[in-house]
Parts: sequence; structure tokens; C-alpha cells
Amino acid sequence: MSRLILLARKSTMFLSSVTGWITPKIFATCPLSVRFSTQINYQVKYEGGNMNICRHTVLGAFLALVIVLSAVSAYGAEMLAVARDGVILRDAPDMKAKVLWKYDKGLPLEITGAKDNWRRVSDFEGDGGWLRAADLNKKPHMVVRAKNDSGEETKVNIRSGPGEQYEVVGEAVYGAVFSTLEQKLGWVRVRHDSNLEGWIKRNLLWGF
Repeated sequence: MSRLILLARKSTMFLSSVTGWITPKIFATCPLSVRFSTQINYQVKYEGGNMNICRHTVLGAFLALVIVLSAVSAYGAEMLAVARDGVILRDAPDMKAKVLWKYDKGLPLEITGAKDNWRRVSDFEGDGGWLRAADLNKKPHMVVRAKNDSGEETKVNIRSGPGEQYEVVGEAVYGAVFSTLEQKLGWVRVRHDSNLEGWIKRNLLWGF
């Protein structure tokens, strides 16, 4: 069986003790295994330095509060996806701000705020920070966010149709990212970069 090596969708950045600058050290395999054809195991190994695991009148004040709350509500309902590989999440809307994470293309994010050409985002694990608006797009994506009763990350089945009676055509682990093709009856038809296509239960996914 062949083995496909791909970058992780979300990875931490490290402070190099040699250069004193931020350099990524990422060792990851694609989070997907396809039965009977291509077996792809998922593993992420981190090496290096310390990990950095990418708030005049009473009437006027009241109206300002209403406007702020409305804006937060509107952004909270919006989701976008990372537009390209290697997008940096920072702790403030500034290119010189501290690096938190590196995201790769397709990872869905919730928009929680905005400042100029920056967007404050939150990912499927609840990590938040700032990205440039140009690094986001509206292409629908989903990420696997499945855990067992013990809270451990677990695999999910990819089926040939929207129901448990359909054949299992593959498996995906926690963190696997897919393009969203269709949503139907509590299921989502998705496609992986490896061209595997199928259906996954909606409650095992996070995204849009």
C-alpha cells in the first residue's frame, strides 16, 4: 500500500535558540486512511524549543453598546476558511505581533471580530487570534472534531451515502480537513485533497 505525506492543517511555531526567530518544525502525515486502496496514517511530531500553543450621554452610551453587541453577534455567525498554506495566526492585528499558530489551506474558522484589514478568528479547538482578511475565503470546509467518551481523539467513518446503512469507504481522524460539497439529513458530503469523497455525520464535524 502506498503512503502519502502531507502537512498538518494546524501546527505550532517554535522559537529557534540558534537564530532567535520563528521557524516551523513540523512532521505530519495526512490524517486519513482509505480502506483497500491507499492507507494513510496520521501522526504529528513536534521538536524544538518551547511551544506557544494560529478585549456624552446615557442614551449615546446605550446605543454604542447595542452597536458593539450587534457587531459581535454578526461576526460570531460568520465562518470562513484559510485561503492558502502557511497562514500565520498572531496574538494581535499587527505583522510584528507574536506568532501563535500556522494554518494550512482549507481549515474552517469562526470570525469573532475585525479591525481594519484583520480578522479575529477562533478555530475548532477554541484557539483564537488574528489573521489578515486576505488570507481567508468563503469556500466551505469541514474539519473532523470527534472524541470518544473519555475525551480522546477518535476516527470517524466516511460512507458512500448519508446514513449508517451505507458502505464505509474510508476513515478520517481528528483534525482531518475536507471541502464541503453538500449537507443532507444530518450528514455532510465531503471531499479530501486525496480525492476521496463520501459522507460523514454532521455532529462529528466543525465548519461550514
